[in-house]
Amino acid sequence: MLGFASLYQVPMIGRDVRGFDWNTDENICVCWTILGAFNPFMRNHNTDVPFAQDSYLR
Repeated sequence: MLGFASLYQVPMIGRDVRGFDWNTDENICVCWTILGAFNPFMRNHNTDVPFAQDSYLR
């Protein structure tokens, strides 16, 4: 169904911004965050890697 049955008829499809399994550097994180802002649904989460990828923690 891909999330098309939302309440306001806006598709809730998005990507895991900044990667999911590996660590990324700060420049790539900024670029992917800028591109991800144009998606209807943007989230930043990752697996249990040793470094947090949240921009507000840097």
